[in-house]
Amino acid sequence: MIQDARGFSLFHRLGLVFAGLCFALTLLPRPAHAVLVNNLYKDSVAVATRDRDERLDAFKQALAQVLVKMTGDGQVSAQPNVANLLDTATRYVQQYVYQEAPGGQGYNLTITFDGKALTRDLVDLGLPVWPAERPATLLWLGVENQGQRSIVSGSSSSTAAQAAQQAAQARGVPILLPLMDLQDKAQVSYSDIAGGFYDDVLKASQRYKADDVLVARVQNQAGGWVGRWHLSINGRTDDWQDSGATLQAVVQDGINQLSDRLAARMASSGTTDQASALEVSVKGIDTLSQYVKVRDYLKQVGLITLVRAVIVKPDEVVYLVRSRGTPKDLERVLLLGDTLQKAPTPAPESFAPAMPSPTPSANNAPGTQPAAPAAQQAPMQPVILHFMLQ
Repeated sequence: MIQDARGFSLFHRLGLVFAGLCFALTLLPRPAHAVLVNNLYKDSVAVATRDRDERLDAFKQALAQVLVKMTGDGQVSAQPNVANLLDTATRYVQQYVYQEAPGGQGYNLTITFDGKALTRDLVDLGLPVWPAERPATLLWLGVENQGQRSIVSGSSSSTAAQAAQQAAQARGVPILLPLMDLQDKAQVSYSDIAGGFYDDVLKASQRYKADDVLVARVQNQAGGWVGRWHLSINGRTDDWQDSGATLQAVVQDGINQLSDRLAARMASSGTTDQASALEVSVKGIDTLSQYVKVRDYLKQVGLITLVRAVIVKPDEVVYLVRSRGTPKDLERVLLLGDTLQKAPTPAPESFAPAMPSPTPSANNAPGTQPAAPAAQQAPMQPVILHFMLQ
């Protein structure tokens, strides 16, 4: 590949420095918006004994829950092509640990699975895989019960707060609850949530720098509970309702529906053969530290299996990457963080093939026009995603 002479010289001069830094550097912190979900490939199951048969059943149960977190599909275990994965859960187990349950009644069995092998096999089956980098959702949860109205805060240990956090953990969905400090209370009240004054809530949400905002009102009505949910994603909205016998059931169902909607937007599917190489162009890179920041950010993205700088120019670096998802999948994930922002796509270069000189042939008698040359096609251009460093 032709490289800019000045850029290649810069890269060559800094080569030894790059090598030294690559040996010493640790991973950079995650971006403020995207959240790297921990324990994505781990789950715990309550068991009564340490018997082998019960342990094998627990492996299957834990794997089913891990697949829900990986795919974003709460019903993924019901799909016929997933049955073999669950029946052979043992081959994906990397580690398992028994801990005595509180009160000495049985054990909690924690199982860790091989995430890379599971991802590969899910992709081979054509199932969606949600990257570990996921959008953070700010949840404004208003609860009304027997005349008492409140907004659940991040420091709350209430039933609603615990139900939301437990459901979010089970689905692998990062959620934030507001502080509900003086600043929040001055901007958002329960009446704003109940009355659907979402613009006021979105304005108050800006301080949290979350990707998505979910506003919910859950009420006790006629012995049951009813929830109304409003999701805002980049100016697009989605509304739904749910009901249940308990507050926990309604909150957990609301978080499950949030997960379904986010996964449908973020998960990528395909086969291993569809993993393809493309180029990521990043402008605004002027220093070695910026180069390393972008490179390490790309390496941490779950969809990417290979990162290599192929062109270094003044103010721009082009990386060759191999992605398990489509270019649109990768672009969506890269824009989650605050490292890169979308850059305008440059106008394509015009292709004007040289016209060959006419040559005599048996079909071109003297005094006649030469045959028209065969049409030439422009060379195939690689897929390039264009970004700027924030």
